Amino acid sequence: MLKVLGARRRDVVAAFLIEFGLIGLAAAVVASAIGTACAYVLWGIYLRVPFVFLPQTVLAVAIFAVLLVGGPRPRRTPGARSWQKSAPVLRNA
Repeated sequence: MLKVLGARRRDVVAAFLIEFGLIGLAAAVVASAIGTACAYVLWGIYLRVPFVFLPQTVLAVAIFAVLLVGGPRPRRTPGARSWQKSAPVLRNA
């Protein structure tokens, strides 16, 4: 849709990066809250061990997950035939 309205490739990529970056940030916050609550219940209540929240560990795990999932990708699939047009292959699949 953005290309139809005249956006450049760089603008479309930037829009997707911002959109999915915010979705990833929201998911990290929710997952951290749920994980911390479950850890508190397990350690603090069920096992009766003192619970200590370590925000630097939560931040490190969130950054690692973002880098693992959204890290650099190869520009094409290894072994893919770049000379072959994709539309005929997809039509005949």
